[in-house]
Amino acid sequence: MVSGRNPNWVLRRKAAEMRFQGLTLQQIANHLGVTRQAIHSALQPPRGGRPFNLRCKLCAAELNLNGAIPRDAATALCLNCLACRPRLPFARRLQAFRLAAGLTRAQLARKAGITSTSIQNYESDRLEPKWRQLAKLIRALGASLVTLGIVSEKEELTA
Repeated sequence: MVSGRNPNWVLRRKAAEMRFQGLTLQQIANHLGVTRQAIHSALQPPRGGRPFNLRCKLCAAELNLNGAIPRDAATALCLNCLACRPRLPFARRLQAFRLAAGLTRAQLARKAGITSTSIQNYESDRLEPKWRQLAKLIRALGASLVTLGIVSEKEELTA
């Protein structure tokens, strides 16, 4: 899971421009009001793992990379394949909707108002959400009980 602060792109751009002008790290730091170490860190290339492709496990269609991590590639499904397989577990359905929305687990958790640990447990099939959490997930993803596979269309029509 990705952690840490988001990079300050404005600071990086300003520091790079000043460095290109020949200023030292300390001079740049004094000018921008930060530490020399912050400038050194800002000028480092962004960290990140090697790039990966995210494709549907069944039909090999390209999926949205926003919010995805390499671990998702093993079980990711597109919404079309998901619709053709109504018996898939809730964990796969939740992951597919999260990836289609371009959200990380943490972003989905913030948007739904539940913990990211809960999202992780739901996606790893360790826990099933209670109705209150399920309602929050549905609101956050813009899905329905039928598309998430919680109830059948018959059950929803009778309710």
